[in-house]
Amino acid sequence: MKRLIYTLLTVMFLLSVSSGSLYAVTLTFSEPDFEWYHQSVGASPYHIWVTNDYWVQTFSDTGLASATNMSLLLYIDDNVLSSGNTQKLDVVLNSVVVGSIGIASGVSGSRDYNFAFSSVPGDDYEVKLLAKNTIPPGDGSISMAADGRSYVTLTPEPSTIFLLGLGGLALLRKSRRT
Repeated sequence: MKRLIYTLLTVMFLLSVSSGSLYAVTLTFSEPDFEWYHQSVGASPYHIWVTNDYWVQTFSDTGLASATNMSLLLYIDDNVLSSGNTQKLDVVLNSVVVGSIGIASGVSGSRDYNFAFSSVPGDDYEVKLLAKNTIPPGDGSISMAADGRSYVTLTPEPSTIFLLGLGGLALLRKSRRT
């Protein structure tokens, strides 16, 4: 009986590892796939300050069937917001809002944000940062680096097979005690 349990556990573990479902994947915001949208003509590249402005990148063939956690390292390379202003952004993964952040005046450089959420299916993931407020005219804007300094790490949902394997280990341990 123990040999059968060991064999089943080994197969389940190998299946969970081969599916890639145990590993986080780091994805970098960069040209040429990075998109920036601002409503006004003549805006400086990557600067946002109006509701529904956004930064977005689609990452294809990540190998992740689903994600339940996101770590976002956002590099703010230009912040000319006037004192007291904050650009509010929704963080959207495959059309699901997974969190919100605010970039206040004076904030620049690397900023880390972490989000946990219900499972979002993938393999292909679109990460969008969507402006939720408008900064008053003349009160500035913010820009993110899309040259490899900003990136996102997606962590997959634990594999069902892996969870079954943990249950099998518990059964094996119990059988050893009896």
